[in-house]
Amino acid sequence: MTVGVYTITHGPSGRVYVGSSIDIDRRWRNHRWDLRGDRHASPYMQNVWNKHGEGEFLFEVIEECTRAVLTEREQHYIDTLCPDFN
Repeated sequence: MTVGVYTITHGPSGRVYVGSSIDIDRRWRNHRWDLRGDRHASPYMQNVWNKHGEGEFLFEVIEECTRAVLTEREQHYIDTLCPDFN
């Protein structure tokens, strides 16, 4: 089980979503489930997914950390990357 911060990136446009989880693998499966079912919490990312397809998205763990600093690290990346999909 990986604890940390991750991104979901639409490769061609570079648009990004930043998230964090205490179980990143499970969280990514949930994202894909929601996106495939057309019910993701981010309507902007859902629209890009629907238009361009799953194959254009990249999932990446950008930092592993402890639970104690998880929210702080996620906020750091949100502030730094200015994600389009959040």
